[in-house]
Order: sequence, then C-alpha cells, then structure tokens
Amino acid sequence: MIEMHDLVVEYGHRRVLCINNVKLKKGEIVTIIGQNGAGKSTLQKCLTGLTEYKGAILVDGKSLKELPSRLRAQKIVYLPQAQSSPVMQVATLVSHGRFPYLGYSHTLREEDRRIVEEAMKATHVDLLKDRFLDELSLGERQRAFLAMVIATESDYLLLDEPATYLDLMSQHELMQILLSLKRQGKGIVLINHDLPVSFSMSDQLILLDHGEVLQSGTPEDFLAHQDHLREVFHVGMKKIEDPHLLYQYVIIQ
Repeated sequence: MIEMHDLVVEYGHRRVLCINNVKLKKGEIVTIIGQNGAGKSTLQKCLTGLTEYKGAILVDGKSLKELPSRLRAQKIVYLPQAQSSPVMQVATLVSHGRFPYLGYSHTLREEDRRIVEEAMKATHVDLLKDRFLDELSLGERQRAFLAMVIATESDYLLLDEPATYLDLMSQHELMQILLSLKRQGKGIVLINHDLPVSFSMSDQLILLDHGEVLQSGTPEDFLAHQDHLREVFHVGMKKIEDPHLLYQYVIIQ
C-alpha cells in the first residue's frame, strides 16, 4: 500500500499540492481526474521521488525517501505522458525495464529475457522488437514504452495518460492489459482525462482541484454524489447497464 500523509509541494511561495491521508492499494486501479493544472502529474512525480515534497509517503510501510534507488524502482515505475525517443530498438528499450534487477555487469539473465519477451507480447510489440523507435507510429511507440514498464515487474505502475496516441481498439487492448495487471495484484495509478473510460475501469477515483482532493471514492460514490464533478467539469455521469457497451459510463449534461 502507498500512503500519503500531510503531503505538500510548493514552488517558491506557491503551494501546488496539499494531500492528506490518501491510500493506494495493490490490486486496484486508481484514476486521478481533474482539470489541467490540478496537480495530477505533480502527485505522480511525488510518488516516484522526482519532486521534492514535505510530509510522508510510505510504500508498504517504509518511507519513500529512505528506499534505495534500485529498491524504489522495483516498487514503483512511472511512465510520463511525453517520452523522448532514444535511438534504440524496441527490444533494447523494453530490456531497460530490467535494469533495477541487474548486477554490476548489467547483463540480462535468461529470466530477464523471458520477462522482456512476455512484456512485448502483452503489448503486441513482439513483432516490432527489431525496429528502431523512430520508425514506429506514435501508438506503437507508446506500446513499446508500456512494455518497458511491465518488464520492471514493479508493484505499483504510475501511468500519465497511457492511452495518448492510441486508436480506439488499441485503447481497448490497453484497458484489458491494465485489468490483467490488476488481477495479478499490481497497484495501478492512472491520470486520465477521458471520464467514461476512467469511471468504467477504475476501482477508485481521486478528483483533484487546485492541488487538493475535492472528492475520492468508487465510481458508484461519484455517481451518487455528483456536485463536485459538475463543479469541476460542468458535466455529470450516468451508468448504462448494457453488456454490449465497451464503457459502462457516459457523460451527461
């Protein structure tokens, strides 16, 4: 479990994040929603140690700041919305996910190679493994980076808009991948601006506004109490019981 207590981030004299008593559990998909500038990406960066913060972040009972970098990487992996495109092949990129487990020789073991292959198959980039990243479409490149994240076998996956650049069917495949990882006991923390998708696949939602938690709970909780949702997004949500629908929730005026 990841726990946040009295978490504060300040840029100069400006407070951009203030969160208290928020818990993220393994085996759940938690989606952070909110308008641009609400503090969503800042929160994810705090959870990886990329942003200085006051207060406490505990990962399975241990302070994030006290975790050695390799152990931290084995616990938490972060995929930002925008990635650079290093000059390397897909298989090499995905292999980077095994770095926290390698010895001083930085040589992949047989087990590491197996994990890399499985990660590429899970994201359907195994047939692209010999291609260079700059030869791929934006969607293919996004799936390659997701394969690298999966290859880390980290307990918690922090993904910032992972469906960016993906077409509709690829988005559906991504949802199935994330649901499979959840069933394996992974804790998944998403940032997603697509409300129907967020409501349909999440166990918990966290609504941020001006750096503070305005509301948190299950999609059903948000459905029952929509005042904050309407305040921030100026829309409501409705659940439709239809097994033929890809997403169970739709936006309403």
